[in-house]
Amino acid sequence: MVNAVFGIILTIGTLIYLAAEILIMLAVGQDAKALGVKDRTLWMILTFFIPYAAIIYVCMRKDIQKEIPKYCPQCKQYVPADSYICPHCGNAALTPCEHRDAQKLKKSARSFTIAGAIAYGLSCIVLYIGALGLMAGLMNGVNNFVNDFDNFGEYFGDGGYYEYDEDDPFEFYDDYFDDYEDYFDDFD
Repeated sequence: MVNAVFGIILTIGTLIYLAAEILIMLAVGQDAKALGVKDRTLWMILTFFIPYAAIIYVCMRKDIQKEIPKYCPQCKQYVPADSYICPHCGNAALTPCEHRDAQKLKKSARSFTIAGAIAYGLSCIVLYIGALGLMAGLMNGVNNFVNDFDNFGEYFGDGGYYEYDEDDPFEFYDDYFDDYEDYFDDFD
């Protein structure tokens, strides 16, 4: 029963850890979108499967290839980064600019980062408690096994030791298994 409870605690800890992974992945995605990072999806996938990729992303984000969107001052529309003329009005005087929601994206990235860090910390605590509980349950099981084995040996009178007879080497096994069967017949 106790092991089941700690198993549930470990499951909850694992789910919290996965939530933290998703939050950090979303934070990287929002930040990459705000900065115009070209391989945003790749960084998000790497961050989910390799948690330390988020740290690498933060260290390298200034040097990563970016797609800076362009803005048409004539029709006041944002156009794709690879455009040379405005698809809306045909103006060729496009200016590079920051993503239109950059501040909002950076703010949500910060929120995801904080929530992810809190979830990581909480998952570490819950997983630690669950692992300690399972180890304690395991040690309790080992203790019970050793105690049962000691009691099993006491059942045979002389502590469970049999004398080895060189003339009949199998007598030891015959005596042992006869007593073993008698021991378990008492439980029926």
